[in-house]
Amino acid sequence: MKFRSVFVLHLIIPGALFYALLADNAYAQSGWTQQKGDYLVKGFVNYTQSDRYFNLSGEELQTSKYVQLVAGIYAEYGITDRLTVLMNWPTLKHHYFETTEKISGVGDMALGVKYGILQGNFPLAITFMPEFPIAKPNNFAQNKQISFERINLPTGDGEWNFLTNLALSRSFHPFPAYASLGTTFNYRTAFEGLEFNHQLSTYLEGGVKIVDIFWVNVALKTQSTLGESVVTDFVRGEGTEYTAYKLGVLFPFSEKWSLDVAYFNFADFIIERKNLYSSGVISLGILYERKK
Repeated sequence: MKFRSVFVLHLIIPGALFYALLADNAYAQSGWTQQKGDYLVKGFVNYTQSDRYFNLSGEELQTSKYVQLVAGIYAEYGITDRLTVLMNWPTLKHHYFETTEKISGVGDMALGVKYGILQGNFPLAITFMPEFPIAKPNNFAQNKQISFERINLPTGDGEWNFLTNLALSRSFHPFPAYASLGTTFNYRTAFEGLEFNHQLSTYLEGGVKIVDIFWVNVALKTQSTLGESVVTDFVRGEGTEYTAYKLGVLFPFSEKWSLDVAYFNFADFIIERKNLYSSGVISLGILYERKK
């Protein structure tokens, strides 16, 4: 029996935009690959709201309430036992401040490949996943209280991201538990002449099956900026840093279908929060997995 990581945090956060936080690409951040011909598809919805903004200096500011809902699709397909194709696409991003118009649109799509370097008891995999800037990078919302004021609320950050992830996992079979750890380097490019700094994230997660019915998972992730942050629109994600933690539960309700529920939040105990709206995030997902 092989235990699969279904919960790892994927916190690519362009500024205040939480994008797709959960198992949108959870498998991408584990050492396991799909077997040839096997696949999985997950539909997810994430929701958050916050009036607590942490600026580039880490200072907490109170603003009007920011609300975001993201719905999307994550998918994997095994080309061979070692090579897996991945897609992560937030197909709907809906967000606004309580003082502005509401903005909706598609998000940036990520497509990539994952290769199993090592298999067996300690699977090790590397993933390369470019993110295509297909979403609208500028989308101004009118302030409902001040007629001449607008704020930029895009559904994408306008630049190419090239993410490389290295992940090591371990199944504790026959005990129903697993663990994964890894790191992701995000090579960022430029938008409208502004060069963004690259980002480095690390994560650790573990999961256990309870009374042979459902899985419980906890995870911890950090993200830091490589270089001196440049002041720009907060939505671009420049200088976004954080420590994030998560508690999730996976309920298999048939041989192929599962319900995924999770709660995320942010803290300062490893890396302090910068350039993000901080609050709890609720995530719901439906997972379909086909095995030969």
